[in-house]
Amino acid sequence: MGVWWKCPKLNTRIFFWALRGAGHNFAIVAAFEYKVYDITEDNQAWGYEQFYFEEAKLEEVLRIANGMVGGIDNPGPVELIVFGLVGKGIPDAYSSQFRALKPFDTVSGRTDLAGVSAMIGFDIGAPPCAKSGPTLQRVPLALETYPIAGMHAAVDVLKSLPTEFNRTLVILEGYSVNAVQSLSGESTAYADRPSNLLISPFITHAPAMRNWLSVAPCTAMRCADSWSRLYGYQQWRVDKLQKLKRRWDPNGQFGWYLPIDLDCGRWQNEKDDVSPSVDFTNCAFLEAPRVQLIPSC
Repeated sequence: MGVWWKCPKLNTRIFFWALRGAGHNFAIVAAFEYKVYDITEDNQAWGYEQFYFEEAKLEEVLRIANGMVGGIDNPGPVELIVFGLVGKGIPDAYSSQFRALKPFDTVSGRTDLAGVSAMIGFDIGAPPCAKSGPTLQRVPLALETYPIAGMHAAVDVLKSLPTEFNRTLVILEGYSVNAVQSLSGESTAYADRPSNLLISPFITHAPAMRNWLSVAPCTAMRCADSWSRLYGYQQWRVDKLQKLKRRWDPNGQFGWYLPIDLDCGRWQNEKDDVSPSVDFTNCAFLEAPRVQLIPSC
């Protein structure tokens, strides 16, 4: 983050609380600094191991996976399951549990970081990243554990899709979250620190099928629910963000992308320290703390 406004009416502590999680509602980041880690002989190689299972093994696969992210006891889903581990070195304690389930095929090896992207199907020419070809709609969900019963339901949906959607799939992703979860959930506006996983249905179809959207019935989602999915379900967080938006940007000048909706949901703090909107006319530029984007693993 390069420079920021210093104004008498601007509480910088609260301002930076809002920037970290909802910043596009309050400011524009014109520049930032980040740290790049060089590839060396010691860190250039990545190991990977992929396991292919039939649908009958799904529950066992997810039970093992959930044991790695906290565990879950719920029972519960595809014709083919591909589960993979990627890292600098894959501990046998992880991979041996999946091998014990007797997958019908395994693929393992070593590659560089670019090869990892190609191996998991997310290189520049792969369907999820390609700029031409089938239309792709992605609807990600952030969760704490793999929902086994929910995955069974997802498989049933995949089986019921017409052939026009036969390239649709569900991606289950788990990344390092130690740095994200090391901070208190109340310390910033970001509301999704507890989540360990990202589950993304990739709905893939021919571009011409988008024409169906113009004639298909539209189901409206409740405003409060859809807004909370982005900014959090904790009412105190919703109230605080709406109060700050009313104070600093009542006219919605920072409203280009998924803005905080002042008319959506309950705003409890109308009488709590609601000062007039900040006048930036006489504000000065100051150097702000430099933000480094450092991998959490």
